[in-house]
Amino acid sequence: MCRFSGLQDAEYSKVAAALTYILDTIEKRPQATACSTAEGRIGHEPCVVEDELQIVSRPRGKRDGGGDAQGLIAEETKASLIEQLYFTKIDERLTSLMAAQGKTCRWFLAKAEYTSWRDPSQQPEPGGFLWIKGNPGTGKSTLMKFLFEEAKSKAKGDPSQIMLSFFFLARGTVEEKSTTGLYRSLLHQLFEKAAELQDSLEWMTADGARGIQANGWKEEALKHTFRHAITKLGSRSLIIFVDALDECDDSQAKDMVFFFEELCDLAQEMQVRLSTCYPQTHPSLQSHYKRSKKRKTKAMWLI
Repeated sequence: MCRFSGLQDAEYSKVAAALTYILDTIEKRPQATACSTAEGRIGHEPCVVEDELQIVSRPRGKRDGGGDAQGLIAEETKASLIEQLYFTKIDERLTSLMAAQGKTCRWFLAKAEYTSWRDPSQQPEPGGFLWIKGNPGTGKSTLMKFLFEEAKSKAKGDPSQIMLSFFFLARGTVEEKSTTGLYRSLLHQLFEKAAELQDSLEWMTADGARGIQANGWKEEALKHTFRHAITKLGSRSLIIFVDALDECDDSQAKDMVFFFEELCDLAQEMQVRLSTCYPQTHPSLQSHYKRSKKRKTKAMWLI
């Protein structure tokens, strides 16, 4: 006996898909007619009257209702799942932030902590975190917007560098202030910038995909898709800017940091770097930063 968390559980979807295929096979199996000869009696191999068999030919792997016998996702279902990653205010916080004026924030680009984090040649191993800490009102969000736009501008025209961002907003919609919204946004951006990574959805069964299509994305499915996307990056680098962790639920923020640590480990030879910032008044994340120093974590203070 197995217990699952619900219909959206990835393991449940695999079991359901396997059982569905077995039942389909049994229901569609031709009924053989035994011969009346001695070979058809007990103790002999039964023979089958050829005229009684109904042989149905269909393309290998195809099954009724879309998808295939191995449970692969139909293209229209995959397109629907990708479309469901988007939400109306997906970038509203970033676009509504005032841009850095003049030479404001440019001093940060020369800081040793930042340059070593941005330059893979200065890192003993790929991946890592840059924590930008500071008191409320010191301009962390303005700086994060500046750093993201600067990095995106330098990577323009270079498909080997992928820049993603998410800016939490406590007074926004559920998607704007939750890690579910963060993962939806990041995957939406990732699939737009590297369409071939959409194959990351193929870890699902056809039935599991249809369940998400009907009921919406859940966080575990989003995280599992992200893991598969990381394994398909190849030699490309992925840099993620996340702002205002203090505007997200505390437990969700900590879980997100643990998850990105997992992604960095998963990346191995690939370059996965994460930049996050949070205010001095977020004690739980400060304690996590102290525990994370062994992961080549860098930190800077904005006073």
